[in-house]
Amino acid sequence: MLSEIARYYGCDWLVQGTIAPDWIETRGGIKTQHNVLEQIGIDTASKYGFKLLEPLRELYKDQVRELARTLNVPNEIVNRQPFPGPGLSIRAVGELTLEKLDVVREATRIVEEGLEGMGLSQWFAAAWEYEFTSDEGLSRAINGLGDLQTYLFRVRATGVKGDSRSYGNVVLVKGHLVRWDLAYELHRYLAAAYDITHVIYELVNRAPVSTSCPLGLWSLMTS
Repeated sequence: MLSEIARYYGCDWLVQGTIAPDWIETRGGIKTQHNVLEQIGIDTASKYGFKLLEPLRELYKDQVRELARTLNVPNEIVNRQPFPGPGLSIRAVGELTLEKLDVVREATRIVEEGLEGMGLSQWFAAAWEYEFTSDEGLSRAINGLGDLQTYLFRVRATGVKGDSRSYGNVVLVKGHLVRWDLAYELHRYLAAAYDITHVIYELVNRAPVSTSCPLGLWSLMTS
């Protein structure tokens, strides 16, 4: 255990890169972050024998990146995309198969190479069963944004609404937007009145390699 190693080397302090979303999400029941201790009432000095030093704990990701730029940290580190602790499996929604993991691995490579340098704060690829049904009610909700059609995926997924975890529908939006920047508004229009945690806007439509892996779906996810 970390506490045993700290005692073995006589460490008085543990420095962690905890940021604000870590403890906000943990305390709100959204996620359970391994580096959240004092914020949930754990006295590390008495329990583990060391004190905590968390210089970034009140900052958000964009603020941490801005601080890193001020400190002249190399751009390849500042803009590096975070990789999930559970690995690719967390990005394979629904039934976990080797085929789906291969799709996520290849899609991750394509997305990271394609979006690098565009100034986006975070992006990632995901894969799930390519099964959905049309929903005219949702289409009407975004009627003024362009010539669009909406569909509900069979799978559901966990997302964040406000500061709470929510398990709801994943929506696919196809068609032409009046303006490209309106893609970032789709989730606001749809999730306000429906049980939706993620909205996918289809950029390119390519036939999937099978019915279970939508390899050709290039999408923007907002939540």
